[in-house]
Amino acid sequence: MADRLEAIEIKLAHLERAVAEISDVVARQQKELDRALDRNQRLMEKIAAHRNRNQAPARRRTKSRRTTERSASAVSQLRGAIDSTSSWKNCPSNGAGAGGIQSITRCW
Repeated sequence: MADRLEAIEIKLAHLERAVAEISDVVARQQKELDRALDRNQRLMEKIAAHRNRNQAPARRRTKSRRTTERSASAVSQLRGAIDSTSSWKNCPSNGAGAGGIQSITRCW
């Protein structure tokens, strides 16, 4: 009977140690979870602030669109002026997009 009691005491000691180790692991994981939840909350707040900042400047996008339209109009006017010159019309590198600015300057 003494051997049986000793075996039970040994098993109990191992189980108590395992419970203590598991308790430490759970406590560590709870701390990690709390840190992760705090970090998640901070990131969500940053995302919300970033979205709020990006939604406000709607006027800037309109202005840049107007600027693009003005630039396109200026380019069209320049193309019209270039097309009206005889040296451009007779330029051998006047293919569809061939040569670019360097080709134009060679013809002038």
